[in-house]
Amino acid sequence: RNKIYIFHYLHRIFENVRVYFLENIRFRCTIGQNIINLICGVDMAVIECGLGGRLDATNILHPELCVITNIGLDHCEYLGTSLQSVAAEKAGIIKGGIPVVVGEKSGVADVFAGRADECGAPVVFAEEYRPVNFGAIVAEDLDLKGKCQQKNIKTVVAALETLERRLECLKNCSVEEMSDGIRNAA
Repeated sequence: RNKIYIFHYLHRIFENVRVYFLENIRFRCTIGQNIINLICGVDMAVIECGLGGRLDATNILHPELCVITNIGLDHCEYLGTSLQSVAAEKAGIIKGGIPVVVGEKSGVADVFAGRADECGAPVVFAEEYRPVNFGAIVAEDLDLKGKCQQKNIKTVVAALETLERRLECLKNCSVEEMSDGIRNAA
């Protein structure tokens, strides 16, 4: 009953959305994915942003956690030409009261900390994070190879441990099960 009600509510909202939003493929994919999650009863979904940031279609969602992996000078025509401007755009996904994990400080930690403070969102910098349960996972154990994976592991572990404190569905998973999931990600 609740799923039907929410679907009907979403349908009514999107009837009123201006047509030009519907031309955006990322917006349509985000909406479609969330309707599927709603109907299928998904406990938790990882939704990746397009370019990310304040104008991303995923900002219509109310997440349990926001994750910003790293900052680089990609998509400068949209996000700005300095690490500070890119970070300011990416920080647009930070929501009020929702924890945020930042993978790499990249010299712009103050931008993320400032936005998180404005939003009342706890921030965790993965570079400084000390794992409670997942200290034994190293990049060499992963199916995914590459030097960047050691940094990615820190981000994933910080995110998992933050979510574990917030979500009932993760409290039933053992550390071994979650560690195995990290090691076998593809």
